[in-house]
Amino acid sequence: DFLFENKAPFVSPYTGAGPTTSLVGNLLEKGRSSAPYVDRFSSLVSLKVLLADGSIYESPSSFFKWGVGPYVDGLFVQSNLGIVLEATLLLSPKSTETMGFYVSIKPDVPLGVIIDLVRECQQRLGSVFVSVSIQNIERANTRSEVLHANQYVHNEWLLLGTLGGEPLVVRAAGNFFKKSFKRVADRQFLFTRIKLDFIRAVGRLPFLSARPYLFQRLEPVFRSIIYGAEGQGDGGLGFLSHNNTNYAGLLFVPIIVPTSGDVVSRFAAEANVICDKYEIPFPVSFLSFTPTSLLFSLLIVFDPKLVHEKEKAHQCYAELVELAEKNGCLLYRASTSAMSTVRNNHKNF
Repeated sequence: DFLFENKAPFVSPYTGAGPTTSLVGNLLEKGRSSAPYVDRFSSLVSLKVLLADGSIYESPSSFFKWGVGPYVDGLFVQSNLGIVLEATLLLSPKSTETMGFYVSIKPDVPLGVIIDLVRECQQRLGSVFVSVSIQNIERANTRSEVLHANQYVHNEWLLLGTLGGEPLVVRAAGNFFKKSFKRVADRQFLFTRIKLDFIRAVGRLPFLSARPYLFQRLEPVFRSIIYGAEGQGDGGLGFLSHNNTNYAGLLFVPIIVPTSGDVVSRFAAEANVICDKYEIPFPVSFLSFTPTSLLFSLLIVFDPKLVHEKEKAHQCYAELVELAEKNGCLLYRASTSAMSTVRNNHKNF
């Protein structure tokens, strides 16, 4: 609120759960954001912590995160060694220009090829490549009524995300991105707020408004991506929502996977087999997280009133966790039913 009220030239930090949730809590849980600091923990500078004996620990520096010697601040992240009283975070300046992208991938393109192209863009474009969500069509259908219409989307995989920075740099990055995906893309749209405003205005003209241009139909989706990059929402890259209010059971399966086409494609294929085994849908996305990793995101939705559905959901979850460990991937968040899995993992410190 302070940043918005004072029109500060910084992106308002927010979590993947939206702009009203706890920033410090999200940081201490190594959370994810759709803002430029996608890895929320990377924005931490310093902490002030109340220890069990009543003494106060303060980070050695308010401007140099690592201090001197061993890095102690990390002990208070995802732990109960103290109560965090204050935290200093880095703010990202607002990009002079934000460009969103929407890419539908040709049906015959393997997931591994998509992952490797994303990795190349991350490496070549650096911080200009702000965020990306690689979604299968089942996941996309849960995020937008427009995408749910089969006449607009037939492809198995979609890419949604943003580029940000100085206008000339962003435009050059956009050209590089478009060329990188040219051979695998069925459709590519790159857009800015100005372009979206123009399309909306043109759509109001009587002789054009009735024409079902795909760009016009997807304009609300594109706009949510731009708003998210500017700190005004989750950018359309957030987690699954379920429209059926009869379903109240939910198991979130977030797993950190390396940005490797071979590993991701093998993991996704085996995970899909597990879900099929338990007759559970597979709406999945891979979200950018760090320069070397992606966040595999899957929600298992079930009716808790039906005992057999609940059992199948938990069995599926347990097998997915085992699959992650077998492939050298990391369970990012654990449900209460999976705490024993984390506790019994002897690889943990």
